[in-house]
Amino acid sequence: MSVIGKLIRFQKFDLDEKRRYLRELEEEKACIQEAIDAIDQEVQSEQAFSKGEANFAPYYGGYATRTKARREELVDELSKAHEIVEEARETVVQAFEELKKYEITKDQQDHRTYLEDERQTQIELDEIALTTHQRQKK
Repeated sequence: MSVIGKLIRFQKFDLDEKRRYLRELEEEKACIQEAIDAIDQEVQSEQAFSKGEANFAPYYGGYATRTKARREELVDELSKAHEIVEEARETVVQAFEELKKYEITKDQQDHRTYLEDERQTQIELDEIALTTHQRQKK
């Protein structure tokens, strides 16, 4: 295997690793979003419950404060996760571009090799034809 072939293989492996990492980050981001959605639904159900039950209404304030703080923490985490995902995406794009450079270089190298082989074959065929023509003249 040529050096460029090894580079391409390494770049593919590297790109796959970066894609896996990006997928993991996106899954973490989705989990955080699900937690935020769950908190929102829980708050709505608790609001409805506390409105219907006068005995529990005074306790709702403490619950709401704690839940709001937790939701804000999750929103901050989601914001950070979004930034990390975007950085990872950019890394994947760069790795893909690098892989494409190597693949294009290999394609060009293969094409040059093909053209040189064709040129050599044509030279050999021309030589055979010339030799045959000279023998027929004698």
